[in-house]
Amino acid sequence: MLLTMVKRKLFTGIWSFKEGFTISIALIVIALIMEYLTKGTGYSIPPFPYNLAGIISFSALLVLLSFFEKTNAAIRFLSSVPAAITSIVLVTILAVLLGSIPQNQSSSSFLQITGLNHLTSSYLFFYGYLYFLVSLGLTTIKRAFHFKKKNIGFLLNHFGLYLIIVSAIAGSGDIKRLYITLYDNNPEFVSLAYGDNKTEVQLPISLRLIKFNIEEYNPKLFVVETSTGDIKNDENKILYQIDTVHSTTFQNWDIRISKFLKYAHYDFKDSLFKADEKLAAVPVAFIEAVNKISKDTLRDWISSGNFTYQRKNMQLGKNFILSMAEPEAKTFMSDLEVKDEDGNLHKITLKVNEPATIDGWKLYQVGYNNQLGKWSNYSVIEIGKDNWLYAVYTGIFMLILGAVYILWIGKNVKKEIDLKA
Repeated sequence: MLLTMVKRKLFTGIWSFKEGFTISIALIVIALIMEYLTKGTGYSIPPFPYNLAGIISFSALLVLLSFFEKTNAAIRFLSSVPAAITSIVLVTILAVLLGSIPQNQSSSSFLQITGLNHLTSSYLFFYGYLYFLVSLGLTTIKRAFHFKKKNIGFLLNHFGLYLIIVSAIAGSGDIKRLYITLYDNNPEFVSLAYGDNKTEVQLPISLRLIKFNIEEYNPKLFVVETSTGDIKNDENKILYQIDTVHSTTFQNWDIRISKFLKYAHYDFKDSLFKADEKLAAVPVAFIEAVNKISKDTLRDWISSGNFTYQRKNMQLGKNFILSMAEPEAKTFMSDLEVKDEDGNLHKITLKVNEPATIDGWKLYQVGYNNQLGKWSNYSVIEIGKDNWLYAVYTGIFMLILGAVYILWIGKNVKKEIDLKA
């Protein structure tokens, strides 16, 4: 008996993986064309209530399409396993690109025109996740229409994931990221903030800076070759961080820190540095360097310098200089007074990576006057708000409930099998 294999034409019969990957490639091409036509500006989600109306309309359309599943091959495919897998592959590729390509608007024109340097607002992202959401939504609706108790975990997981994604995408239209600069000599509360495009925004809350402070690491010592400017030691790294009285060796030089002052001012009367944490204080160290061959001995103060004091180094022979690096910030923080929308006063301390929340507004410590450093005369606060976070949290909670339910069902099924055995 002769069996002949008839090759199925694309988008005929029962659609499978080749249709899924074809759809993915077509969406990528369409997205690149859209980016090119819009000169790499990407898309933007409208704010509330238009984004909410979009979610409701999109979800209602999926419910409507699900009624035609039995009569339409395309809709039947979109709720199938091949559609789910190919859409997952597409969004996984987007996730890999997002993690490997710097998201910087000022990068190359090629990355800009293709949307690769602003993926979360690109048409690649939009069409990729649209394909995934259509497949996820239709699959969830399909199971909901054929409801069974054992499907509760599946529905919680899938609807939770659907809710997370649509809320995150729609919420991007409402996210406000603003900046406000607070000066330490301003006794007035400030409520005028600025967006990324320098647009002014009047906030319902107001802030006042009480005190700005920086905690710094002790500075580090290093040796520089005068002819090249390169750092030179045995490991070609910074010699060491100053902690206490310390000594080390560099080539023929024995180097000893006789005295270290983290913050000091120069006393012209006594011709030496004295510990003092007043404005413009500078880190200094008194160094003794002895050449083991020539027995030359050097004794002097060195300093990293700042906006008041010049940098002071020590010359080690003809070829090298012993220098002190500027101290690095360990953390910086602002003591603030904040008035909420009802006029209530809140005293808070903002630290890097330790935000505070007032009336749904999240406050972050993001900057200061780098030239003045520890004695910065202002603090830069980022203020953001995302009203869609609660919907995202609800989706996460549903995912957890779904996982717990599936584990509980699996445990009960195992017990039933053991009893029957």
